[in-house]
Amino acid sequence: MFKKVLFASCALMFACSCGAAGWPFDEQAYAVATQYCTSCHGEGFVGARAPALSRGSLRHAQTRDEIEEVIKNGIVANGMPAFKGALSDEQIASLANLITTIRDFFETQAQQSIASFENKVFESELEKFSVEIVANGLEVPWSFAFLPDGRILVAERPGNLRFVSKDSVSEPVAGFPEVWARQDGGLMGLALHPNYKRNGWIYVSYSEPGSELGTSMTRVVRGRIKDGRWVDQEDVWAPTPADYIESNIHFGSRLLFVDGKLMFSIGDRGQRDAAQLTSNPFGKIFRVNDDGSTPNDNPFAQQDGALGAIWSYGHRNPQGLARDPRTGFLWSTEHGPRGGDELNLIKKGANYGWPVVTHGVDDDGSIISNETSRPGMEDPAAYWTPSISPSVIAFYTGKRFPRWRNHMLLGSLTSQELRRVEIKGDRAVKQEVLIPNFGRIRDIHTGPDGYIYVAIERYGKMGQIVRLVPAKK
Repeated sequence: MFKKVLFASCALMFACSCGAAGWPFDEQAYAVATQYCTSCHGEGFVGARAPALSRGSLRHAQTRDEIEEVIKNGIVANGMPAFKGALSDEQIASLANLITTIRDFFETQAQQSIASFENKVFESELEKFSVEIVANGLEVPWSFAFLPDGRILVAERPGNLRFVSKDSVSEPVAGFPEVWARQDGGLMGLALHPNYKRNGWIYVSYSEPGSELGTSMTRVVRGRIKDGRWVDQEDVWAPTPADYIESNIHFGSRLLFVDGKLMFSIGDRGQRDAAQLTSNPFGKIFRVNDDGSTPNDNPFAQQDGALGAIWSYGHRNPQGLARDPRTGFLWSTEHGPRGGDELNLIKKGANYGWPVVTHGVDDDGSIISNETSRPGMEDPAAYWTPSISPSVIAFYTGKRFPRWRNHMLLGSLTSQELRRVEIKGDRAVKQEVLIPNFGRIRDIHTGPDGYIYVAIERYGKMGQIVRLVPAKK
């Protein structure tokens, strides 16, 4: 449906402008884009693992000729492949024109908001619900947490912490460290200490610049907020100087406390083969004590040459972490390349196969591996081809939607869907799309009031927190 609307709108634009753009609208170009571009940049170029191309200001190119040059030669540090060997000059030129066309279209639509979902009743298989706006005016709200005083603390990817209270969004908390907010990077994971009410510790993960120009890496710290300032910062997990590399992709990162231990994820940073080695932090899920020290019962804590904080390895870019309240099992979502997104049951010390096994292909269509399974490597509980870019997962634990209780809720970036996943033991047995075309979903929580709260971004511009409430009868 989205593609039909996009085609119709762009065709109408050309009809009204009498072809002022200089090119006819080309559905063949869109077919090429669907094959080569949307797995990273999202359906309609609204963003996924790679940034939206539908924004008015593109980071590396503005004119049609500059866009064509980027498509042709790529940007290696950002994970953008060169397509001059895969596409003809004519195809590259038509793609560049299509991107400028869609960018112009979305600029005229940028003021659309989630308000169009308000007062609409959604009827799923098990529950009826509607959507209410909690907060507007946020910029890529990557994660959030409920505070004991009723406010919501939000981490925005550009590097801001803000408080959301009834009908208001605060100014950014002062004193937060410099954030490398480029492509996949920025302020990401956020979690409160299990005893936050007593000690005030707030945990965050963010990408930070290295000492060498153009380098960056994920860091995990904790701190407190006093009188509107970030204070008392301490490292929870700090990279070594060698971990800072010239790549802007696959930083991770989600935080989750499990039985007093902090779990967190870091992507492979584009260093595929490194994901198979326990001597480096790329493509791993970690487990540390609340002060950052390594638990003695971690699987590699006593292994020479291994990072003791590693819990599992062989990941590409895990962005979701959630614990099933019934079984205690830990689950993760993971971005595949072009296809092959995964839902994984995370086991102590297990290898999840990337890049040795995968259900996806490279962004330019080339083969990464001919294997989708191998002994000694964990198979995904579910995978998605084409990509949906799964971001966050959370188990619903409230009472407002009794028939959804203990079901997994899953958000996506490329497909912009909110899904419900039924989990039985170690299997994902059923999936249902609850809301299509909802926006790029970044975080999901069961609120203290039992409603479902969702952080979304739309068109790369407008960020909101909304909540799902039972539909009025």
